[in-house]
Amino acid sequence: LEFRRVLFRSLAGRNPKEGYVQSKLLSKRQDLSGRGTVIPDINLNMDELGVPEDMAWSMYEPFVVGRLVRKGYPAVQAKKMFEDKHPAAKRELEAEVKARPVIWNRAPTLHRFNIIGSYPKLIKGKSIRIPGTWPEEGMNMDYDGDAIQIHVPVSPGAVAEAKKLTLPNMLFSDKIKSALLVKPQHEAVYGLHKLHDAASKKGGRS
Repeated sequence: LEFRRVLFRSLAGRNPKEGYVQSKLLSKRQDLSGRGTVIPDINLNMDELGVPEDMAWSMYEPFVVGRLVRKGYPAVQAKKMFEDKHPAAKRELEAEVKARPVIWNRAPTLHRFNIIGSYPKLIKGKSIRIPGTWPEEGMNMDYDGDAIQIHVPVSPGAVAEAKKLTLPNMLFSDKIKSALLVKPQHEAVYGLHKLHDAASKKGGRS
């Protein structure tokens, strides 16, 4: 009986944050995920997500190493090539992000438009970039420091589901089928107004 008490105390802890389950499992950082603040980027396609290159190296490690091994490199050498960011490893990373889209969400995830699939585009810097017309409306998100989580799907079924969740497949609202969720608004609308106003003053065409 005393052994069971000690075992339970070690698992549960004196409070929830001290227990084994909370500290070792629930709070463990996942290798295939990332998190960062978002900024808009008008150069991205609707099914793309600008992912910092360092973050992508971390999230896609097992898939890149696996590709190198399948190319004939010994596992130890493939791991070393990945850690050194060898040009061959960089090529495999670029190939992998084209074949394996990520799933990203902004918590709290309350409806389907909070979960989107996108193909990563490797970028410099630390912020995650999203298409300029993507919406505050769909995700209740703006650009004042909001953060999103990125997850790399593992199984073929998960990869197929991520491809189905890409933005072009989620353009319209569930409530009103003709209601478009992805459109210029807020800062984008103001920018278009300023461009039109400047062109008008110069006598140019809008």
